[in-house]
Amino acid sequence: MTEVHKAALILSDKLNRHQLDEHACEQLLAMVGFINSADFRNALEVHKGLTTTHWSSDKEWLKGVKCLIQLCQKKFAGAS
Repeated sequence: MTEVHKAALILSDKLNRHQLDEHACEQLLAMVGFINSADFRNALEVHKGLTTTHWSSDKEWLKGVKCLIQLCQKKFAGAS
């Protein structure tokens, strides 16, 4: 869980400093929407796209977000 906490702090800092480009912000919002609707498969697809385009600048928080999505998948598997 520390990986997720670390990612949240880094992402929050980047957002507060306006260090994410428009594309990353749009994709982040889409990913959050998928997570909120328990569509973890599509959340991971969006995450995969972000790793392709933003890995070098955002890997610190992308790794933790992937862990978070995978934890949600496990917790809510078959819950619908």
